[in-house]
Amino acid sequence: MPRTPTQNGLPDPKHSDAANQGSWFRQQARARLGAGDAEGAIDLLLRAASSAGADDAVHLDLGRLLASRGDFGAALSCFERVVRANPRSLDARFLRGVTQLRVGQALNALTDLRWCAVAAPDDPSVRLARADAEFLAGADGEALAAIEAALVVRPDDEVLLLRKGEVLTRLARFDDALRHFQSATERRRSSAGLWMALAQAFEEAGEADQAERAYREALRWKDAWPQPLAGLLGLRRGDSSDAEIAMAQGLLHAGNLDAADTALLAYPLGRVHDARGEYPRAFECWRVANEAREREVGPLERSTFEAMIRRQLDAEIPRPAGIERSGDPSLVFVVGMPRSGTTLVEQVLDAHPDAAGCGELPFFAELAQKVPDAGSIDPLAARQLVETYLALASRHAAGNGSVWIDKAPLNALHLGHIARLFPTARVVWCRRDARDVALSIYSENFAKATRFATSLESIAACINAEYRLMRHWQRHALLPIVEWPYEAAVLDFERHVRTLLAFVGLSWSDACLAFHERKRVVQTPSRWQVRRPVGTGSVGRWRHYKDELGPLIRALDIPPDDDGVLRS
Repeated sequence: MPRTPTQNGLPDPKHSDAANQGSWFRQQARARLGAGDAEGAIDLLLRAASSAGADDAVHLDLGRLLASRGDFGAALSCFERVVRANPRSLDARFLRGVTQLRVGQALNALTDLRWCAVAAPDDPSVRLARADAEFLAGADGEALAAIEAALVVRPDDEVLLLRKGEVLTRLARFDDALRHFQSATERRRSSAGLWMALAQAFEEAGEADQAERAYREALRWKDAWPQPLAGLLGLRRGDSSDAEIAMAQGLLHAGNLDAADTALLAYPLGRVHDARGEYPRAFECWRVANEAREREVGPLERSTFEAMIRRQLDAEIPRPAGIERSGDPSLVFVVGMPRSGTTLVEQVLDAHPDAAGCGELPFFAELAQKVPDAGSIDPLAARQLVETYLALASRHAAGNGSVWIDKAPLNALHLGHIARLFPTARVVWCRRDARDVALSIYSENFAKATRFATSLESIAACINAEYRLMRHWQRHALLPIVEWPYEAAVLDFERHVRTLLAFVGLSWSDACLAFHERKRVVQTPSRWQVRRPVGTGSVGRWRHYKDELGPLIRALDIPPDDDGVLRS
């Protein structure tokens, strides 16, 4: 067989067919790659890909190399070219899907990876990649099935075991999640991550002793890990051991922690000092924690936030979308600033046999981001949104109560959207001394999206905005609103509970006074307070920090109530 003429050691395209040329380029690229010359391999494959007869294998090899170098955009172009030419190419669909996952496009990846799961249901790589996509896309029901399928392939995979528990929690299957983590720690006793997850599950279930033991197991297998140490400090507070306190202080003072771990550890260490009456040291810990959190997530964009509030105050009051539905549960929205008593009110109502708490649903916060003007939601879209919301709420509502309670506190900023979709809903506005609210927010490790929590001035801005909006909604009678004044309620609890039940349309039940005796998962920072009878111990706590709270007090712009309290 005559040899193909070459130019500078490469096939001469004038004297070789495209298929042979592409094959030669691929062979040479693999040789270069084997010699550690990835750039040379990419250059050869780029030449092959530019030839008229480049086949799918060339583009797939090039895409793999580009992805391994981190050039995901160029890699996606290679895989998409093959998919367009051959939509049934398993390799191309799979590679496009996993690359989309790498660039944060989980929803796009689902299309390919679900297709691959049908085409190759027993392929281990497909099972694992699809489980990733379903989980990251938040498709919880499908994610659970995909993760369980992937666990058949890797039954001891820590990431899969952790994700299964998280999905069960997101599906409000808390007992199942707890049992899963117990079983997982039996399978992998040395997994600090699984012990940590089990500790958090125990804590949310109100099992303090078991949570403490699990936190200690996590620390046993991963020494000086800030996360379980923070969990222990948060549980024990003033009863924390000197060794635990010294370990936390040592980690913070060493300066080796990143911003996330600094905040994670400094918040509960501050609460330890607070419980011991060491107030200046407590506030210094919280200052360190909040500065670290702000470095991590950035500050509140005050101008954007204030513009959003102004739009709502200036907008035309939204009218109901006209989609009344018979047979749906009555909805109660418990709103107010975080740490104003919203969890307490939800627990009181949820204790009633005809009511069901749904927790903090993010629905309206997300809707307001997508559709800032509530009045622009047309009736067809409104109907779909109502169905979506009720499906979400039903997932979290325990039992078949005729009254459902949504206690996302900052729904106070979204009552226009609520009134547009649910004009017969009722609103409980939890009000508490703004200074106590602010201190409690500043000292708490909130979700990272809660950017206003990291500075006293931003907390004051949010308190001012919440107060102005709630008075605005009241003046325009947007929805029926009852106020729950925290300080008065804890002094005369039964009277205020009776008023609350009458407002939401529930008959009297003694169970509402014994709310703290129930076994129920609580996922908010108030999880331990609401497991005790109400008391006045936290009323006026801000006075211990009067000097430190000066910037906040000066920034507050709310008038005192009749009793002289500046309530948020």
